[in-house]
Amino acid sequence: MKSAVKTNLIFFVMLLTGSFVLIQMGWYIAHQVLGIPVNWNIIQYCLTAIQENTLGHDIIKVLFNLVIFYTVARLAGRIGRQLFLTWKWMRNFRENTDHQQMSYLNHVYRDWNTEIIVVKDDAFIALSMGIWNPRIIISTGLINMFNQEEVRAILLHEWYHCRRRDPLQMFLVVLLTESMGYIPLLKALSKQFATRKELLADRFALTHMKTEYHLGNVLLKLSTLVNIRHVTVAVPFANTTLNYRILQVLQPNEPIDIPFTYGKSLLLTIIILLIMIGLISGGCS
Repeated sequence: MKSAVKTNLIFFVMLLTGSFVLIQMGWYIAHQVLGIPVNWNIIQYCLTAIQENTLGHDIIKVLFNLVIFYTVARLAGRIGRQLFLTWKWMRNFRENTDHQQMSYLNHVYRDWNTEIIVVKDDAFIALSMGIWNPRIIISTGLINMFNQEEVRAILLHEWYHCRRRDPLQMFLVVLLTESMGYIPLLKALSKQFATRKELLADRFALTHMKTEYHLGNVLLKLSTLVNIRHVTVAVPFANTTLNYRILQVLQPNEPIDIPFTYGKSLLLTIIILLIMIGLISGGCS
């Protein structure tokens, strides 16, 4: 299976799992508040599996309500934090724009139809940012660190993220992972997804550059840099997948084996599902 297909499949599984849980929770809340009949709802079945007016039933009901409250609170908190930090960082970038460098790069890469913002900063900054309108953000420090072809390789990497709307996808992945920490498999899948996205962006850059030399130089230099500006609401060029990315440059014709280190998370997820299936079966009998 191709890497892009695997990456999309991981994203689909995460999105499907998160949507299923949220729909079940919304259905359950609608039943409790508005009295809407529940034809098939896991949470309601789990409650009916235990005889009403018992301590066990009350405890389970309280636990479910706490899980729902936790999920909604984490969702709302993360969305609010994302909006605030995006506004904060974009204001900072706009106030410190190098207009000359920005005009030059936007002219050179005008066919991309993607805005490039150049920030006056000595640190390494290279990222794609913007959920609805992705743009590329790099620093003057980056431009001074690398030659023209190396800068192009970095820009191609970020352009891939913008073209694929990766900032939106990564935001959804982080949103699900943070709000549903009680589903262990989501965290493992999110790491796999982020790693594969970086490899795909590098592969895109390598294809357009028609050589591994320039991106390889960037990654090697990046491994020694300490002055890197991290922005948590964007998809950054510099991240923890550097070893896999260097390996892909060294072996461009070989598929990169990314181990599925699910282990405990997969086991815990299966146990949780088995418990819920047991409760559902009890509720249906």
